[in-house]
Amino acid sequence: MSLLRSLLLGIAATAFAGAVHAAAIVPPSIAAGFSNTANAVSPLGSNLSSPTDYTREYPFVNYFKMARPWFPSNGDQFNCRGPNPGLPACDPALLTLNLDARGNVTSLKTNQLARSVIFTGSPVDPAMRNKLFNFFFDGDGDFTFNNVQSATRIGPNQFQIRTQQIPDSELATRELTVIITMTRNNPQNPVKNVRLLPQGGICAANPLVSVAAATACPQGDFKSFRTFHQSIVFSPAFLNQIKTYRSLRFMDWMKTNNSLTQRFATRPVPLDQFWNSDDSFNDVNDPNNCNMITRGCKGVPLEVMIALANLMDMDPWFNIPHLATFADTVTNGVTTQSYVKQFATLLQDQLEPGRKAYIEYSNEVWNFQFRQSVFASDQANSCGAQGDQLCAEFALSLGEFGGQNDPGSAFVRFYSKRAQQIFSVFDEVLGAERPNRIRRVMATQAVVPYFTDQILSFGNGAAMADVFAIAPYFGDTITDFNDDFTPEDDRFFYRNCGTNFTTPAAVTRRKAFIAAGVNGVFDWLNGVTGAPDLGYGSFNCVFPLVRQQAEVAASHGVPLTSYEGGQHFLLSPANFFTTDPDEIALNTLFDQVNRDPRMQSTYVNYLNRWRAATDTTSTNNGITLNAPAIAPNGAVFHHFVNSDSWSPFGRWGSKEFPTQITSPKFKGLQSYITQKPLAIVPGD
Repeated sequence: MSLLRSLLLGIAATAFAGAVHAAAIVPPSIAAGFSNTANAVSPLGSNLSSPTDYTREYPFVNYFKMARPWFPSNGDQFNCRGPNPGLPACDPALLTLNLDARGNVTSLKTNQLARSVIFTGSPVDPAMRNKLFNFFFDGDGDFTFNNVQSATRIGPNQFQIRTQQIPDSELATRELTVIITMTRNNPQNPVKNVRLLPQGGICAANPLVSVAAATACPQGDFKSFRTFHQSIVFSPAFLNQIKTYRSLRFMDWMKTNNSLTQRFATRPVPLDQFWNSDDSFNDVNDPNNCNMITRGCKGVPLEVMIALANLMDMDPWFNIPHLATFADTVTNGVTTQSYVKQFATLLQDQLEPGRKAYIEYSNEVWNFQFRQSVFASDQANSCGAQGDQLCAEFALSLGEFGGQNDPGSAFVRFYSKRAQQIFSVFDEVLGAERPNRIRRVMATQAVVPYFTDQILSFGNGAAMADVFAIAPYFGDTITDFNDDFTPEDDRFFYRNCGTNFTTPAAVTRRKAFIAAGVNGVFDWLNGVTGAPDLGYGSFNCVFPLVRQQAEVAASHGVPLTSYEGGQHFLLSPANFFTTDPDEIALNTLFDQVNRDPRMQSTYVNYLNRWRAATDTTSTNNGITLNAPAIAPNGAVFHHFVNSDSWSPFGRWGSKEFPTQITSPKFKGLQSYITQKPLAIVPGD
């Protein structure tokens, strides 16, 4: 992370007004008969990265949709809300911007500037350097541009800018950052609808390829980005990269984690200036932060996600915010439909026939680093005179604890109840068509089959879940920098790994990883005889638990899938500015492992092990697994994530930037897809 980005993390918009229900976005290629056949027999889905100014995925033709929402500045300080040591403080009156409901600046105060940035962070995608963009806007205003090769005003509402030319040797360490500063804004005709568009366009029948001019298309088929950006919507390069996936999980696009959204009226809509979903800050008590109540980093509109699924013939996976209303309300005789009902209605209206959406309540409600987990725990323990006792309906515990009360897992039973309440609304809206339109997803932590049993045993959980999801990551998170975390300290995670708990480890896990080196890590992952014991995270640890999860779900009549998965090598808590030699060595090691060519075959091995553990023809302990959704010879797998830069926070991207051609993880995913012999269950 750069210092620049760290200074920008607190930026957000502050004003709010009621949402406008915009018309559906319909890419012209649908009308032209485009059909994506590259994913016809694919057993893989993918999560998508948050569209922000610093992530390495550029899904939209209008790049400004991913820019940092406008933040206040003046002549002295880059960001009036950020730390500016040695500089005079901004006038308090300048700390907020005048914004409309869509996130547009309506006027500037005296001595105030409005800024945005895009393409922050590293590494730089080589295709984005020395690139010519057209910057358009409606209204009357003036702008300046920094960190660019050139910026030329070629009309009252248009600039042409060229990004920096960065040498190959500096692509991994320098930033491409483009700084956009609004220096004047006419309040009688304010700036709005800002677009940052590449040159060229597409031929109507093929949205996966950019062309320079109309001469590249059959007569009349050229659609320029400038004229048709509202209907083309998606970058051809992005579409080409994701074309082999069967489904797309939009958890980060929806800014699911720590969501503040309750009402459908506060959701993002297509006419919003920004579709940025930065989740660095999400604090309802701080109006300057990026949150879902204000028009800050709200995420991507539902209409846009549906349009992508329709265009690419993919099944979308949606996450309902944990605070979303699921019951209609009546105030002064006026009925307001719940968030969930309006969501289901829009989905019913716009998702094309043949597409089947996954519907999941929130994300990782088992994971207490997120606000949704705290909410579930609070709800499960909100009874009694003081509202601080375990509620009776969540008290009964079944499964491996022999029927004893287990208050500590009451929150997962609340999760099951709330998911069922949400699914009931979809049943109401979709009626008899519901089985053909959605898959109702319940999910939990991959290493806790007990939670799976609790969730599916509660109420009508098993009957209302069409599929159960886990995240069977491999590798591990090094979670303690104090040298006191060793494999024998946590038997819960390592009991399936063959770790010898009777013999204390000679070194801490982080030192054991460093000593193992790249070769030792790969030997450990793949179960090579004589490999170092690095604790949980090898395939021999992961897949017995996957099989156990599949069997628990099958015992309730529910098939298994994954909501996330892939490698999981990171340090936590992450520290970008560490000087600790072990932390530096571990980050270097984890980068080397992910970039090593052996990661391609390791990914294929991992996915084949997943398929074997969820194979419908395999039996264990007398249980035959039910046919998983989509892939009959093994459950569909959703990788996390498609494209994103790596850092101590994680090396999630299958690519570090979209045009990377040497990524072994991406090659491994594509190799698994082309193995075939997976066929699609007819009608599923």
